[in-house]
Amino acid sequence: MLQDLVIAFKKRVLPFVLLLFVAGCTQPVSQFKLIHKVTTLNEYQHAVVTIDGEGLEITTQDGYSKTIEILHEKISKTLEKTGRFQTINEDVDGASQLEVNVLITEFRYVSGVKRGLMAVGAGEAVLGGIIKLSEKTDGRSVGEMSFLEKSGDDKGAFSDYTGKQINKVAKHVIALMTTK
Repeated sequence: MLQDLVIAFKKRVLPFVLLLFVAGCTQPVSQFKLIHKVTTLNEYQHAVVTIDGEGLEITTQDGYSKTIEILHEKISKTLEKTGRFQTINEDVDGASQLEVNVLITEFRYVSGVKRGLMAVGAGEAVLGGIIKLSEKTDGRSVGEMSFLEKSGDDKGAFSDYTGKQINKVAKHVIALMTTK
């Protein structure tokens, strides 16, 4: 009797579980919407990056803290590579500074290790919010874009995790700064 159950499990259930692990069932979502087009950034030689969260239900505080830290670092390095700014994340008196603020409104952390080991069972990684470019001194809006990155399970163990989404958001910042 037990042997029959094991055989049935191997023939019917195990292939289905493996299929879910590798194939999954939903598509990844990558959405962004330009809210306020950037006209020019020529007057800015200095940039300050800030990241905030609003109304978030955080299930993994450590994951959220790591995400904020890495996102801040990636955006800052991406801005450095453009060569457009003399300083990044330094207050400079008397000079116009561009504030790059990322307001995270949706967040669900899935690590790369968890995605690799659990595939579809790791859950859906979500990183969404608004990127705002503004004049630091008076808060005047210079540009704005919303973004939403959700992992799909179509790639199973290879589906997006939070680290991949961080890279996409850093690229959204540069995309916003170069739209004309």
